[in-house]
Amino acid sequence: MKGSGRRTRIIAKKAKHHLNNRLDVSPRVGQLLMRYSRAKQRAAWRG
Repeated sequence: MKGSGRRTRIIAKKAKHHLNNRLDVSPRVGQLLMRYSRAKQRAAWRG
C-alpha cells in the first residue's frame, strides 16, 4: 500500500474502523476495500 498516497489516504479514511479486523481477515477485507475504493474513485473522477 505504498505506491499511491491518495489511494492509501482514501482507503484508510473509509476503512479506519476496519483496520482493527484487518489482521483477522486481511485478504478478504483487502479485496473488498480495493473494489470499494475503486468504485468510489470512478464516481469521484467522473463528477
